[in-house]
Amino acid sequence: MKLLTSEKKNHAFTPKYKPNFKQIEREKRIFLKEFSSKYGYNGKIDQIRETEYPQLNKCVYLDHTGSTVFAKSTVTNFMNDLTNNLYGNPHSNSPSSQASSRRIAEVRKRILKFFDTNEQDYSVIFTQNATASAKLVGEMFPWSKRSSYKYLRESHNSINGLRRFPEQIDADFQTVTEDELFHEL
Repeated sequence: MKLLTSEKKNHAFTPKYKPNFKQIEREKRIFLKEFSSKYGYNGKIDQIRETEYPQLNKCVYLDHTGSTVFAKSTVTNFMNDLTNNLYGNPHSNSPSSQASSRRIAEVRKRILKFFDTNEQDYSVIFTQNATASAKLVGEMFPWSKRSSYKYLRESHNSINGLRRFPEQIDADFQTVTEDELFHEL
């Protein structure tokens, strides 16, 4: 059994739990016999996993919050795009730079269209990751002593880290549970 993880201790990680794949398959067959019409989009989940995530064959992977697994089609399409197009620094005027600028503009428009909005009302800003995005929002928000920042206890660490902004100006911030949040609404 392979276990894929982002932890790197001598480039090996030995799990305490070793799944019995024969038993898992047997239990899955029993489960599907009873619930097949209500589970897994009529078997398409297994099909998608097999064709799009071959690296997960006989694997247990639990680190999706740290680094999720890419779909095969995503990698293939990205590779085809990069091997068939030349993208340069979007801040220059060369043909490769103009190709980058066009691609960035196209993606921004697709994102705005997905959210049923437009460039006059919103801007799409690309960041390195969720942490960079949350930090940017925290830095740009007009915090004041009247600000009140509440965040879920089960939030991503980046969201928890935003509390430093109201904390610096002695504004209110607190952790809440989902029940407390819904009660306030």
